[in-house]
Amino acid sequence: MKDSILHINPNELNDIASLRAGLVQALNFIDTLKHQVQQLQNQNQELRDEINRLKGEKGKPTILPNSKKSVDISSQKRNEEKKDWLKKSKKAIIPIDQKIECPIDRGILPADARFKGYETVIGQDIIFKRNNSEYRVEVWYSPSQNKTYRSALPPSYTGYFGNNLKAFCINMHYTMDVTRNKLLSFLRGMGIEISDGSMQNI
Repeated sequence: MKDSILHINPNELNDIASLRAGLVQALNFIDTLKHQVQQLQNQNQELRDEINRLKGEKGKPTILPNSKKSVDISSQKRNEEKKDWLKKSKKAIIPIDQKIECPIDRGILPADARFKGYETVIGQDIIFKRNNSEYRVEVWYSPSQNKTYRSALPPSYTGYFGNNLKAFCINMHYTMDVTRNKLLSFLRGMGIEISDGSMQNI
């Protein structure tokens, strides 16, 4: 290919056929050179990357072409169908802990007023307070038997620290990741007398 290009004599290109033949040879030669240059550039870059790698440096990063198609967000939003939003009643799924009657003042009712039923209104709240208990244990002594008798504690008594307090500490520590020191500060702030050792035992 190279020799044929070098031996083209411009003075001999006197007609269309010879010009076309010479142009085809030239274009083919240019295309061949283009591929050779690209291969040399790739090899050169690989050698540079290898040199940088041996030096402990990073080579040229591989950048992939952007194949994502542009999207007209404004038109996309206009084309999206609007979804109907319906607010569902949550009364059916809310557990009720207590029911409170709200009687009306009969004095404000006219004589022809008739009872039509009830309306339910939900109020959600949480009760969190100290609940210390003092048990008065009866103590009896028999001189004849030289024996002391004490009344039994109720089943609700589960120790110096109740089960609810223990369950709260365990749940907050293992579920909510609250540290022991934070729990101590919280309980002491509520009036619970508890030591670090007792908290460790819980």
